[in-house]
Amino acid sequence: MTTRILHPASALPRGAASRTTLLSAVLLAACLPVSLVAQFNPCELTWYHVDTPNSPGLLLGQASAFDSWRQAAVLFGGNNPLTGVHSTSDTWELNGADWTKRNSGQVPARKNGAMAYDSDRGVCVLFGGGTNIFQGETPFNDTWEWNGSVWTLRQGNNPTATEQPPPMEGSMMVYDSVRRRVVLLGGSESIGSKFKPVTRTWEWDGNTWSVRSNAPSPRTDSAMAFDPIRRVTILFGGHPYYGGADLNDTWTWDGTIWRLAATSGPPPRTEHAMAFDVHRKVLVMFGGFDGDVLAPLPYTYEWDGSSWSLLAQANTAGLSGRRLHQMWYETGTQRVVVFGGTYSSRSPDGTYHHTIYDSVYEARPPGRWVDFDYPGQQAINFENGGEFYTPFNTLAEAVNAASAGCTINLKTGSRAEAITITKQLQLEAYYGPVTIGQ
Repeated sequence: MTTRILHPASALPRGAASRTTLLSAVLLAACLPVSLVAQFNPCELTWYHVDTPNSPGLLLGQASAFDSWRQAAVLFGGNNPLTGVHSTSDTWELNGADWTKRNSGQVPARKNGAMAYDSDRGVCVLFGGGTNIFQGETPFNDTWEWNGSVWTLRQGNNPTATEQPPPMEGSMMVYDSVRRRVVLLGGSESIGSKFKPVTRTWEWDGNTWSVRSNAPSPRTDSAMAFDPIRRVTILFGGHPYYGGADLNDTWTWDGTIWRLAATSGPPPRTEHAMAFDVHRKVLVMFGGFDGDVLAPLPYTYEWDGSSWSLLAQANTAGLSGRRLHQMWYETGTQRVVVFGGTYSSRSPDGTYHHTIYDSVYEARPPGRWVDFDYPGQQAINFENGGEFYTPFNTLAEAVNAASAGCTINLKTGSRAEAITITKQLQLEAYYGPVTIGQ
């Protein structure tokens, strides 16, 4: 019997699809006792800290996007209200292991701009943001693009223009890879001391902005991400523009109309972040702030296109609650990443205490990992790596340790191994095709 498990080539690192892992196995149907670590479920998505030698610094309000052509996360701008850094013009990139400061000064300093990566043209698109230098300032409404080397001004700043979005801070932007459009949804239009909600959806086709349908009810501090599987942009939560309780509604945008997809699920929140996990075909949401809670929310949720699920043990390995953080999906390593944010707690006397982070966390795919090239002994050390960096080096060990229904993630390699599998498991060819035969 031969079974071939293929992984979508479009989601693989370059060259990965040509590799094959060979195993010999006997498949049975039964259940055996499982050896697991207490209070830890390796079959659930889990956050781990990533040690990066350098850092963009303790900032909030950065614009971020992931460049899938160059496999680098891009951050621009930001501010630090605790130290008086109003805004910066720095560009930083994370290659998965370390940060590198790139060209600075090409774009005027700003905070709370919006950025999305256009994977068809290979550029990060940046819109708006402000400087926070003086009270009643008017934010930018210019459009810039970053190609990995230089920033290029595509549309100049013009607060009174009607053919481009109005000046905004804190707007949301994603790239619709199906229709090849950047989708922009604003929070608040600001010209001087005059404010009003942005009630329309804007789209950038690489040359011009155009106004589309009216948006969901006006709100601020919500989050948005694009689902390429179901071909829709997803919006969740936020704070009503005209006041009231925080929201927990879910909306989808198909390029023609916004539809209310759910009115229940995660508790209401603001200042959260979301990213779409292409490999697992789910939207991942973490953190945020609920005005009725004294501290940022530490929970991870997933949206499968129809309902939300709480991942109760996702932050077992260290990610603490936070808000105003950045979040993206790395297409090469196929992991969701969280950077920065702030932990702001409110004391019973009404005073607030703030901590700004510059740490990086990755949500590693769930399951037991097998790496036939790993020379050492499997080590149970979840905080510093656990299943991903110190995996099993035989399939038999992983099968014995996995619970029924768990996923066995097979990394590239080759090993002749006769084993008996006596529980229902899912084998995942994570970096290429796998052939299992007897």
